[in-house]
Amino acid sequence: MNIYSANYRLKTVRYRQIKILFVFSIFILNVTYVFGQSSSIKEILKNPNLFNGKTVEIQGEVIGEPLKDADTQGIWINITFQGSNIGIFCSHEEAIVQISHWGSYKEKGDQLKIRGVFYKDCPEHQISGVHLKSLEVMQEGEAREIPVSLRKKKLAIGLFAICLTIGVIYSIKRKYARKT
Repeated sequence: MNIYSANYRLKTVRYRQIKILFVFSIFILNVTYVFGQSSSIKEILKNPNLFNGKTVEIQGEVIGEPLKDADTQGIWINITFQGSNIGIFCSHEEAIVQISHWGSYKEKGDQLKIRGVFYKDCPEHQISGVHLKSLEVMQEGEAREIPVSLRKKKLAIGLFAICLTIGVIYSIKRKYARKT
């Protein structure tokens, strides 16, 4: 065996080791990426048995207003994402202090990232929901500007004119009805 063939074998072995290490690292990164992703609300509600009792991470807009739970001294908030809603139970009021905008007709709610334990049938509340572990405001909400269309403005002016005309006619009839 000469020195050139020994060097070639050494380079081939190192090349294989680097290739295996590269493939292995890609695999590890993909596995952590898949298991580190947040679940969608729709996916959790579609397969509640799969997520029951497990820690989930969901994102969505906070809507409505906080609801106090008199039995457990906690607060419920609602999160929506792509037409699906889920209740989040917060055992401490301090957890929701950072929420500044609650979604409604006039306002777009804060976008939240929620991490908590999902229960299909919570032993404490007897309903499905997520018990909050951590809450992060991803994006603040804002007031919605809802423009009124020109058609609606014209319709309102027309209806006002009709009501005013009817009111004038009614008062004239009433005035002359007293004299006779």
